[in-house]
Amino acid sequence: MCMSPPPGLADHVAHQRIDSLYRETYPTLLRFLSGRLSNAEDAKDVANETFVRLLRDDEGRPERLTAAMVFTIAGNIAIDILRQRTRRGDTHLADLPAGEDLAADQPSPEATCAARFELQRTLTWLDDLPPKCRYAFVQHRVWAADYAAIAAELSLTESMIRKYVLRAQRHCSRMASELAA
Repeated sequence: MCMSPPPGLADHVAHQRIDSLYRETYPTLLRFLSGRLSNAEDAKDVANETFVRLLRDDEGRPERLTAAMVFTIAGNIAIDILRQRTRRGDTHLADLPAGEDLAADQPSPEATCAARFELQRTLTWLDDLPPKCRYAFVQHRVWAADYAAIAAELSLTESMIRKYVLRAQRHCSRMASELAA
């Protein structure tokens, strides 16, 4: 029998998740927005508006609330502000940061957050593998070590290292397929 949660529990959990996201992302969010808006006060206003919107529109689904969502909402609000400035004549389109220039040197905060999440999930999947298999995969795929160097380090053949790497790739692929299903 499926029981529904007590009234207000979903809101409480969602508010806790938003509070956690606020503590985790606020400093980085301010830096991100300051770069986009070229104004620290506007960046604070947009960051605060982002969390107000999350509190107002969370629909009681805390599992949907991610750092990537925070940055997406904040980025959209920042774009709206830049458009308003342009319409009012406060700035010229030439003064706005070009989309290519925004992330020229660094990945976006959304991409960084997504990559960290993917890395953590992959590391969790790799924990299921035997130590030598896991080590060979990480050395080859993360640190770009060649098969011969890994084989020498583990006193194994190159063929065995190739099999370990392939086994780890298949395992991760299988786990990703199960997750998608």
